[in-house]
This record gives sequence, structure tokens and C-alpha cells, in this order.
Amino acid sequence: LSLIVVLNEFSYPFPDESIKLNETNQLAFIREVRLEGDGIPLTRGRVIIPLSTYHKHQAAFSHLGTKPIGETLLYNNPNVTRSDFEYACTEDG
Repeated sequence: LSLIVVLNEFSYPFPDESIKLNETNQLAFIREVRLEGDGIPLTRGRVIIPLSTYHKHQAAFSHLGTKPIGETLLYNNPNVTRSDFEYACTEDG
């Protein structure tokens, strides 16, 4: 399996994402990735990080590279909690 970073930048979340964060019209760190197996896309992910969270963990975010964000910052850190997430079936044309 390989992780392809599609987007890794400061940008404005989609309106529904901003509502979830209770932060309208606020920049956030946005990371989109695609997981592939043998060159075949298997799944995509999009993570929206509020700037306050990004600044607290800036060194870790800047060194992610192609490592999954969960393995690096979430699963092994008892001080980090994960909010609800949503999923959907999408088709890339």
C-alpha cells in the first residue's frame, strides 16, 4: 500500500466542514490523501485541522511526508481526541 498526498496546504474548509468546526470563514490546514494498492486507488481521506491545533503540533505536521496522519499524531497520543467523522462514496471521473 502507498499513501499519495493530494493536498497539503492552508485553505478554507468547505462550508459544511466549517460548521462542524464552529469556525466559519477561518483558514485551516487541510490534508487530502489517497491510499493505493498496486497502483489502484482504494480510498481517499480529507482531514481539516484548525489553526490552533496545527500550531500546537506544527513540527509533527511539517514532517508527515507520506505517513498517515493518524499513525503519526492520533493513535499513539493519549492527549489527542478524534471528533466524529463522515464518509461518502465518491467517483473520480
